[in-house]
Amino acid sequence: MTSGIDGALALAELLCGRATAERIQLGMEYQPEPPTNAGSPRTAPADLVAAMRGSGATLHESRRQSCLQAARRLAIN
Repeated sequence: MTSGIDGALALAELLCGRATAERIQLGMEYQPEPPTNAGSPRTAPADLVAAMRGSGATLHESRRQSCLQAARRLAIN
């Protein structure tokens, strides 16, 4: 939800200027404060980033194998 609001505020700033975007934000009383600071690899704990990258690699390989299998069935190389 917040990324949509962030995007809308960025668009308001581009179209109408910073002051307008700030007025909109204040009118909404929009001040996101996530309960954790793990929304980016730059701020997330290193062990969490490593675990996510590992699970992502496993998922990627599984999908790759499925694609190769489908290609063989369709006789596509």
